Amino acid sequence: MGKHTVIVIMILAYIAGISGYGYYSYSNSKRDIYKGIDKQLQASASAIPMILGESYHHQNMNIDSISKKTYKDTIDRLTKYAKLAGVKYLYSFIRVDNTIRFTSSSYTPKELKEGSFSNYWDEYKGASDTLKSSFYSDSILFEESSDNWGTFRSVLIPIRDGKLTYVVGADIETNHIESLLQRELIKFALTSMLFLLVLIPLILLYLKTIEREKRHLEEIINTKTAELQAINSDLKNLSTQLSKYLAPQLYNSIFSSKQEVKIETKRKKLTIFFSDIKNFTKTTEYLEPEDLTNLLNNYLNEMSIIALKHGATIDKFIGDAIVIFFGDPQSSGVEEDALLCVSMAIEMKQRMEILREQWLRSGIAQPFEIRIGINTGYCTVGNFGSESRLDYTIIGNHVNLASRIESNAEVNEILISEDTYLLIKEHINCIKKELIHVKGFEHPIQTYQVSDVFHRNVIKEEQDGFSLSIDFDNRNINKEEVIKRLERTLKQLKEDEKE
Repeated sequence: MGKHTVIVIMILAYIAGISGYGYYSYSNSKRDIYKGIDKQLQASASAIPMILGESYHHQNMNIDSISKKTYKDTIDRLTKYAKLAGVKYLYSFIRVDNTIRFTSSSYTPKELKEGSFSNYWDEYKGASDTLKSSFYSDSILFEESSDNWGTFRSVLIPIRDGKLTYVVGADIETNHIESLLQRELIKFALTSMLFLLVLIPLILLYLKTIEREKRHLEEIINTKTAELQAINSDLKNLSTQLSKYLAPQLYNSIFSSKQEVKIETKRKKLTIFFSDIKNFTKTTEYLEPEDLTNLLNNYLNEMSIIALKHGATIDKFIGDAIVIFFGDPQSSGVEEDALLCVSMAIEMKQRMEILREQWLRSGIAQPFEIRIGINTGYCTVGNFGSESRLDYTIIGNHVNLASRIESNAEVNEILISEDTYLLIKEHINCIKKELIHVKGFEHPIQTYQVSDVFHRNVIKEEQDGFSLSIDFDNRNINKEEVIKRLERTLKQLKEDEKE
């Protein structure tokens, strides 16, 4: 066998061996790259609900629920975060009937500049079968697919919250992945050519280089993942701390971008609640400062729990006084707001009876007794103050009237205005009280004492050309006459139907 033949055989054997090793090494690198990419995608997509705010996907999801400005703000936030996370796009979808709708998405600077991005609630016509099926899956899904924006490696994470299911996702261009793989191939080819010259030493060097690059890539991915997790944790801790200083409704409105933090007010019909402690100043003379602090904090905490349970907006604590209102920033309707407020007051009164017994057993000789006043009317509500310090509160004559009504209430009495009574009389049993004269109001104010909760046995039916109302709790009702009239009416209806 000639020298050249031996050399050719050795070269062919080397090529076969290095090719086999190359295939093995490339497969491992490809698997590690995809594993790292998928981990990066999943970490990025998982942060979307926190970036958008906890209540963003809790809203009544429809085309009118998000303003253009709010949606533009979400685009900006997601775009900045996508750049930080090293991904191409971040987005979320909901399913409406048989269509997939955008609720949020990041975009490239070019798309933002040109305004060529999909708007909130636009249909995503290029949705893949994997995306469609993800709404019914309990697993995190990965896919590679193409649409109008390019070809991507994507993660799809379904999130279920009650009846609502939305899918968050993140994309990395396959070109980026291919470039990583091509870089590995180029490195391998160049190294193989050098190996033909220096063989074993460079082979060992190459193996070390591959391992070092692999560890470096893992370190980068782990570092970015840790940074993202730290950012998410900081955001969560900050939002939790801020929530202690704001009413839950106001906190949710601000963090969901429904309400801007600026000097702004509006006129709304609210139901206002005032309460204070009888002879509070005198009571403080009998208590040590530590006992007074604990007792007052216990009282305010118990009343706040009940208020938040009924959806109230706690305006402020003024010493022993509590100011609460219903109707902003969220409202269930004027009548329902008034009913919730009075129901809350009844529960507070009942809770105070239990608390007084507990305080007596703990050695408090003169436990707190409260008075409550409630009024309904138009007020000015919003942010008052300066550019550097704002206070979300209410002002107006009806606020003052609620305070005056509370001042006229007896101990452990819930006293309401006639405006409130007219809204809740079908559900709350009240006793008519005397007229009171209030400064700032020309005419005397009629008040009512809240007695108990009851539900009237009333039938009401209304259609076009038809109205029926029967109050079975009315003792003066002539049932025989009612039956005769209903029978005559029924007979007339049947005769008209035959004609």
